[in-house]
Amino acid sequence: MALQLAKSILKQPIKRLVLRRLLKRLIIKLAIQGAFYNQAHTKKIVNLKTHPYTTYYVTKEAVMKNGSKKAVFYYAKSASGIGGWVWNKYLTKGKSPFGLKYAKSYLAMDAKTGEVLASHNGNTQRLVASTGKLMTIYLAVQKAEKENAWNKTVSVAGSGLRSMGLSSAVGGFQFKTGHKYTVKQLYDAALIESSNNAAIALGRWVSGSNAKFIKKMNAQAAAWGGLSSKTKFVSASGLENDDLSLMVTGQVVVTLRGTKYLLRIWLPLHVN
Repeated sequence: MALQLAKSILKQPIKRLVLRRLLKRLIIKLAIQGAFYNQAHTKKIVNLKTHPYTTYYVTKEAVMKNGSKKAVFYYAKSASGIGGWVWNKYLTKGKSPFGLKYAKSYLAMDAKTGEVLASHNGNTQRLVASTGKLMTIYLAVQKAEKENAWNKTVSVAGSGLRSMGLSSAVGGFQFKTGHKYTVKQLYDAALIESSNNAAIALGRWVSGSNAKFIKKMNAQAAAWGGLSSKTKFVSASGLENDDLSLMVTGQVVVTLRGTKYLLRIWLPLHVN
């Protein structure tokens, strides 16, 4: 009956009788049926089941009328920006529970001992993306610390690195022609902004060329241990995702080792 009413309300023509902003945001979780719509209810935005285990915040309320039938709709949005108008009967007050039911792979590891606490398809290869940057930044920090080179300038020559900074698809730090950048500046851009061209420039600085740096990345992975023999780095930035993949376990190892070390370095550099 409730689902039939929702479908009826969402048919044209729909008349909005009342629209008001809520003074206090409602924290809600959603059912798996139904969908978000635009305000005019002419376009479906996304089905609710597409984003399970998500908490949404309601800021607006509207009473809609379709013929003699009325229904209350809420405007709800998640912290990541997913949302729209949804029938109030699909909402439940309270935060959504944490869940991994739909995850293709996951692994939880004790950061101190390395003990695997939970795993699902942990030995499956997955595309690594920007996790690869942690290895790049780790090796750059090793050299910067050893040579006290944080304020040394790094070559960012080449139209390729500059053009990457202008592409929203590729993503990168916008290098200015003729401007000189230090190791610390590129380190910040790669670590905080996940800048691809900054990571590539750092890799070249560490080893002299991109090819030599990639060999160094794989050598470091082998030296760490705990990584599968299938682990293979082919990029300083993680952009070449067709070739670059790590076992899920390996990604966690790289993340834990890299992050723990980098935070220990980052804090003294930025906090007086």
